[in-house]
Amino acid sequence: MAGKCRICGEKNYALLDIHRAVIPGKEDGKYTVANSVVLCCLHHRMEQAGQIKILGWVDSTVGNLLHYIDEDGNEQFI
Repeated sequence: MAGKCRICGEKNYALLDIHRAVIPGKEDGKYTVANSVVLCCLHHRMEQAGQIKILGWVDSTVGNLLHYIDEDGNEQFI
């Protein structure tokens, strides 16, 4: 899923950000594979505004899934 938003699939490189997902930058989170996720600028801003919440990565039989709470308060794994 590298090169596109993990939530919506946006592929336009100019609109993509790297978000420190588990430990935020303000808490000295580092840009590591385990602590980062590619998000489009919209989903990154929504996370920063508290409209969605990134909870981290979950290992599953289909690979690593992003665990997050969407804007409606629903728990998601993608």
